[in-house]
Amino acid sequence: MYSIPKQLALDVFNDDIIEIAAIRIKGGEVVGEPLDLYIETDKPILPMLGDKENPMYAIYHEKDVYRRITLSF
Repeated sequence: MYSIPKQLALDVFNDDIIEIAAIRIKGGEVVGEPLDLYIETDKPILPMLGDKENPMYAIYHEKDVYRRITLSF
């Protein structure tokens, strides 16, 4: 079983997906390593989302460049 990515308020014309994450579950237990990919974007990842802190800001900016991938559509 794989988890389905969640994305709130996605605008396919203006937003980029910046993370793909999944875990494999067998018999109710997590098996193997989790998948956690960060995708480079040319759009800014802001520290705040309105009046709320953006949890992706620190995560995205601390990742090494070699762990990021670029997707072309």
